[in-house]
Amino acid sequence: MKALVHYLPWFILGVVGSVNWLLGTVGAVVALLVVAIASRPHRLGVFDVATLVFFAAVALHAAVWPNAGQTEWLHPISTAWMCVVALATVACGRPFTIDYANLSVPATVAASPAFVAANRAASLWWAAAFAVIASDGALAIVVDHKAIGTAVAVVAVLGAARASKQIAVASVRPPRHEHGARDARGL
Repeated sequence: MKALVHYLPWFILGVVGSVNWLLGTVGAVVALLVVAIASRPHRLGVFDVATLVFFAAVALHAAVWPNAGQTEWLHPISTAWMCVVALATVACGRPFTIDYANLSVPATVAASPAFVAANRAASLWWAAAFAVIASDGALAIVVDHKAIGTAVAVVAVLGAARASKQIAVASVRPPRHEHGARDARGL
């Protein structure tokens, strides 16, 4: 659940940005900085940096063209950006979920190939969730039915969070021996 706090800036962007996208972007940047400072240890991960880049681009666009009319498209565009970032981190070999997951495991676990593979899978789940949310958000705008986008977004985020947790638990569990036998600890 701690990782979900890092999505607070995106939720602020979505809510406040739907009314005023410049204020939404400023609120999102403030929320991002507060979350980064409040997190222990203080850090900006790759996803946080990509978020700042996106917010800066949106703020610049909103300042230059305040009445451009893309406010309703801000949500699907932002979640599409999150999808692209998630996929890019997987392609580069350092899935973005590692920035959150390695804080809760010993260094030996965080350095293991199984841990990296688990984070690759978790990041792909999040990328899929972001793609679903972006696609559904665009569809909701085209068919003018916003409630569809909200319901699908909630299901996608909860699904990715649950899958990530299951993957994380499985990645730190000791392997079973042949034929399902347990080790000396009963695991």
